[in-house]
Amino acid sequence: MTFYHHDKVEAIALDFAGKVVWREDICPFRPRAFEYGYAPSPLIYQNTVIISAEYDGDSYITALDRETGKRVWRANRTPMITFSSRSWGMWRGKINC
Repeated sequence: MTFYHHDKVEAIALDFAGKVVWREDICPFRPRAFEYGYAPSPLIYQNTVIISAEYDGDSYITALDRETGKRVWRANRTPMITFSSRSWGMWRGKINC
């Protein structure tokens, strides 16, 4: 799951008993244009959790390893706020989020 708390977004993986498996800070999150909070849900794809960190600041999409929470990749994005969850599709043999 992802949370917006204390001006940051963090991802937390829990086991079925509710015990924290891993916790990872994703990004600072201090939107200036719309201060409603953080809305996108994480996207599970194969062995990764893809998280959108897009707002009117340092924006990007990142993927974390599902088992360890370690960053697998990060793609910078144009600074803009979004309240939408990620979706994915194949285009020209590549995955696009």
